[in-house]
Amino acid sequence: MRTLEENDELFLNLMRLNTTFYWRGHELELKGDHIQVNTPEALVELKENTSEAFYDHVRLERENNN
Repeated sequence: MRTLEENDELFLNLMRLNTTFYWRGHELELKGDHIQVNTPEALVELKENTSEAFYDHVRLERENNN
């Protein structure tokens, strides 16, 4: 099993791909400098598996209610 810091490194490398990545049943949008998630559950799952140092790279997409 990878450590939280090893997961940080994995996701930092994956973000460079600028694509959609499916991880543990969640859709992650890899955007180069951050990962965009579409659900609060995906956000929690990602934060549980990375260190606090990585949290700034994760963003929850919010629906536009206009």
